[in-house]
Amino acid sequence: LVVQGDGSGCTTQGTGEQVMVTEEMTPSMTNAVAGRKKMAGHQSNAVSGDAFGLGNFIGEGYDLEQNQPNPFQVATQIGFTLPQSMDARIEVFDVTGRMLKSIQGAFIKGYNTVEFQRADLRQSGVLYYRLHAGDYVATKRMIVID
Repeated sequence: LVVQGDGSGCTTQGTGEQVMVTEEMTPSMTNAVAGRKKMAGHQSNAVSGDAFGLGNFIGEGYDLEQNQPNPFQVATQIGFTLPQSMDARIEVFDVTGRMLKSIQGAFIKGYNTVEFQRADLRQSGVLYYRLHAGDYVATKRMIVID
């Protein structure tokens, strides 16, 4: 299966048969399509914010990516995928559980990004970010360096 650069469809290798991308695809297929859409420059939301917690809920069509770059000094971006347009919240916490920043907003179906500025976090070291979207909750770790 080869995902087209525009994310509009796929062809099976060797047959040229067209396969349309649908919401019924498995999470791994959906994530592959979302990654291709990101690389093709599809729309994203740019927001500043932060998150924490330890726990993941496996939900079809949801994905929380590792922040890039990581570690970072000035700014970092966090990408995530949603199965439909919805309200979501991203929170950033320090290792003691103190919330440093929270961003809530309406995000589009598919791939979204938020950008965090180090100045907004006022702290360096290991931090955690958490995505809340519907019943989906996922947490990852990031590192801020001086």
